[in-house]
Amino acid sequence: MKDVLLCDVNLRPDIFPQNWTYPAMVADTVAELSGEINPSSDLITKSSLNNAQWSASELTTLMRSFDEKWNFDSNAIIAVWDANQPESDAPLGFIVFGWLWTETRTKKINTAFLDLPLLWVRPDKRGLGGTVVRHVVCHFLHYLSDCTFDHSHVSSRGMELCCHADFDSIGGEKAFAIIKDHILFLEDTEKWYIKEFIFEVGI
Repeated sequence: MKDVLLCDVNLRPDIFPQNWTYPAMVADTVAELSGEINPSSDLITKSSLNNAQWSASELTTLMRSFDEKWNFDSNAIIAVWDANQPESDAPLGFIVFGWLWTETRTKKINTAFLDLPLLWVRPDKRGLGGTVVRHVVCHFLHYLSDCTFDHSHVSSRGMELCCHADFDSIGGEKAFAIIKDHILFLEDTEKWYIKEFIFEVGI
């Protein structure tokens, strides 16, 4: 029997976090996860997955208000705010991603594909050593850590994982390198049971 190809994360709440939030990302955590951060930054951020107030269309409108337009089509968005902001305010930035995976008849993951089409930060929040970009990335890293691709959910030989990221800047390239390193960490610590990992970047 062939594996089944799926893309709706709501079908696997045992693997993919639902109603996910992260309440307070501090500078020390960002430095630990990303390797560095502007030492003068005292920014604390919060995030949520698929925030009801900031759908893809609202975020597209936000980008256009800065004369920027990026097309994206994905089923998941993590938006990030200053911890002191109400979530009704425009977020500092967001990351867009989507999952595809195949599972066996016994519901074990054989292959997974992670698409990262866009990481965007408001132009008025860029600079300062990429502080806000790093915060956005680190919220995503915590989301990844909460995905349970462990031995109990993955086929006995491990899963094949392919991650594809688009980027449009040196900063974007660095951000996705941090994501790659974190996935390798999840593999090395056996939090994710990976047989083969392919990481692709392209414009």
